[in-house]
This record gives sequence, structure tokens and C-alpha cells, in this order.
Amino acid sequence: MTEGARSGAFRDALVGFGLAGSALVTAVSLLLAQPGVAIAAPQASNATVESPDPASITFKVRATADADIASAIVNYKVLSPDGNVGGSLRSEVGGGKSVDASATLQTNTNERYIPTGTQITYAWTITDKNGASATSPEATVTFLDGRYQ
Repeated sequence: MTEGARSGAFRDALVGFGLAGSALVTAVSLLLAQPGVAIAAPQASNATVESPDPASITFKVRATADADIASAIVNYKVLSPDGNVGGSLRSEVGGGKSVDASATLQTNTNERYIPTGTQITYAWTITDKNGASATSPEATVTFLDGRYQ
């Protein structure tokens, strides 16, 4: 076989593969283009704060997701003219796609004293077992003695 003949045979083989390969790529593309199920980020709703007495403040939230809830963490900041102090509290969640989470901040201990009337900002971060997470909008609450509300 001459050099030109080999070259032509090679070219014909490539063209033949190109058509078959193109059909294969098109078929795979059509299969992959089928609409799938969209996975929504976790949601935090019905966030509330309770302070039945001046010894504690309890943050509550309803957490929902397409997968089981793995964690619910409230991030808080105590606002003070002398400097803001913050932290995080992890809620115990038992799993499930919808859970009511709560976390209690002790406000009158040897390590911390938060007087009534103090403003506190907080936001919940919800994470599901697939690693998707979302943080609620930050809210502000005035810490009051629940006995007098």
C-alpha cells in the first residue's frame, strides 16, 4: 500500500468513527440532559427566643431539608458598648428531614453575666447529612426577664 493509500484509508476510518462517535456523544448528552431532582438547601424557619427567667435565654428554630438534618448551630453576639462578645451553641438534633432545634445560653454563671436589657444578635446555620448548609438571616432580640413580660 502506498503512502497516499494508507493516508486515505486512515482518513476514511477516522471519518467513520467520527460519525459513530458523534452519534454516541449525542445519545449520552440526551440522557444526561434529562431533568433531575433539584436539591434544595436546608431551611431555618420559625426562629424564636425565650427567656423564662434572667438565668438563661433559649433560641429555637424549625429546620427542614431534603436530606436528614446533621447539625443546627446558633451563632450569637452579645452587643455591648465595651465590645461585642459572641459564640456558638450546637443543638442536639436526632436526624430527620424536619426537626425542632433549640439551644440554651446560660446568662448568669461564674463565666458569664448578661444583664437584662442587653441586645443579642443571632443566626442559625443548618447543615444536612449531604453537607449542604444555609444560614438564616441575622435577627436581634432584647434579653428580658420573662417573669415580667
